[in-house]
Amino acid sequence: MPLVGLEPAAELLPGPLAQPLLLHTFVALANRQLPEQGCLILDFLPEKPTDPATAVSLATGLGTAGVLRVRRRKGPLQGRALRTRLETRFQEARSDAAVLDVVEQLNSTWDTRLQLLTNDCRHYSAALLTALTGRSYTLEDVQIR
Repeated sequence: MPLVGLEPAAELLPGPLAQPLLLHTFVALANRQLPEQGCLILDFLPEKPTDPATAVSLATGLGTAGVLRVRRRKGPLQGRALRTRLETRFQEARSDAAVLDVVEQLNSTWDTRLQLLTNDCRHYSAALLTALTGRSYTLEDVQIR
C-alpha cells in the first residue's frame, strides 16, 4: 500500500504511476467464511510517518522510532492503490485469540527501531507470517515486484 500520508495521491494516479508510492507492506488477516467480520491489519511503520525529519532520518540510514499497529477494519480491504503480493491460508483453523497471542508474542520482542533495509515493514511482515503459519517467509515473498 502507499506510504502513510500518500494514500490520496496514490488513489488518484493510474496504476503504473502510483507504483513508486506502494512502499508499505502489511499483513491483513481475514476469515473467508465470515467476510462481514472484516480483517485484522498488522503493520510496522515510523512513529511519525509524515514528519519530514522522519524521511531524512530514514534516507540517511539513521532509522527512527517505529510503532507496531494492530487494527481491525470492517469490510474488505479495497482501493486502487492496494496490491496483493501474497495470499496464504492457515493449515488449521485459529481463533482470533490464538492469532492475537502469536502477534503479541512477536510484538513483545520486536525491535521497534525502524531502519530501512534491515528492520522495516517488509521484515516485520515476513516474520509475522512465519510466526503465524510455521512456514518460513522471506523479504522476496512479501515485497511488491
